[in-house]
Amino acid sequence: MFLDGKLLTSVSISVLGLVFLPYKAMSCGLALLLAVDVSLSIDSVEYDLQTSGMARALYQEDVQLAISASPGGVAIAVIQWSGGEEQFIARPWTLLSGPAEIDRFASNIANMPRAFSGDTAPGSALLFGLDLHNANPWHCLRRVIDLSGDGPQNSGVNTAEASYAAVNSGVTVNGLAIMGSNYSTEQFFLRNVVRGPNSFLEIANKFNDFERVFHKKLLRELPTILSGL
Repeated sequence: MFLDGKLLTSVSISVLGLVFLPYKAMSCGLALLLAVDVSLSIDSVEYDLQTSGMARALYQEDVQLAISASPGGVAIAVIQWSGGEEQFIARPWTLLSGPAEIDRFASNIANMPRAFSGDTAPGSALLFGLDLHNANPWHCLRRVIDLSGDGPQNSGVNTAEASYAAVNSGVTVNGLAIMGSNYSTEQFFLRNVVRGPNSFLEIANKFNDFERVFHKKLLRELPTILSGL
């Protein structure tokens, strides 16, 4: 059976459409946005403990195995946030599917410069993160914002309302509360930040504990998306 010219052209266009799918049609298991607090209450040593802790956690073999086992990989990005108008994409969306890619991303996190040192506006950070999720070039089965911080809101939009907006758009919000002199941090995160299916809060006992807790948090998140596929 032979194809005429019109039918051949139609088939060719269809095949090309399959080959050159737009990026948004690509899929991954998890889109994970890490929102890092760089407000005034965090000094340079504490900032370094956050970035180095995140990097070392990503270097861990168990985390790399979990990411590598995720169908389609894990899309990850990092933002730094402080006051109401202070949000910065420190590391754009990157698809991780194996140790080499994870190592490169971890190295980039360890070396990223600090963008701000101002007020504390977690609600504004969540809305910024939601916009970034909506601009993600990969269509991922689960979308998460991880918000870390060492204190409650003192500027920006209402945090609880921003968190509900994220959940209503299909984005789960997890929290990593860093305890210190402000003992209300944990309750603030529980009441205003953590929302959505399988959401949770992890507690770091001061910044020296950040790496351990961040590592634990990643291992809690990654099996969640794997078991749900």
